[in-house]
Amino acid sequence: MLAAAGELATRAGILPWPEDEALRGVGRCFKAWLAAREGGAGPAEDAAALAAVRRFLEAHGEARLTEIVRGAGGEDAEPARPTVNRAGWRKRDAEGRWVFWILPETWRAEVCAGLDPQHVARVLARAGHLQSGEGKNLAGRIWVPGVGPVRAFAVLPSVFDAERSE
Repeated sequence: MLAAAGELATRAGILPWPEDEALRGVGRCFKAWLAAREGGAGPAEDAAALAAVRRFLEAHGEARLTEIVRGAGGEDAEPARPTVNRAGWRKRDAEGRWVFWILPETWRAEVCAGLDPQHVARVLARAGHLQSGEGKNLAGRIWVPGVGPVRAFAVLPSVFDAERSE
């Protein structure tokens, strides 16, 4: 609308601009806005969802996610130290990268604070950064030594790769 108004004003002699100058100016403004916008041309909500998960893992990954360690026989074992204010667990995958298992209440209250937790999980799942559970469940089950089966959101290490490629 701004470009059209500018072009009409130019044709009416109100503005001393060359033809299409208003269109080019508005185009430059749009490109600058898009470049500065979180999420680029994609939905800002999706970018905010990815950023929230990364921010939580960067801030709390080691302190609040208990490491599941390999025992002497190759089986998962309880960690040597307790975790204060546990948010979940972390375990290395076959390539030695961390998979983060976040408990549902922590997911809702802390990781997704101010966001729709199901939307955040769907965004991660669509992007291939969430190991979904069985059926329609976005949270899966993990066997935790000393605890047993636990439902949690499994965030894959690729969530950090996506940040570097944006």
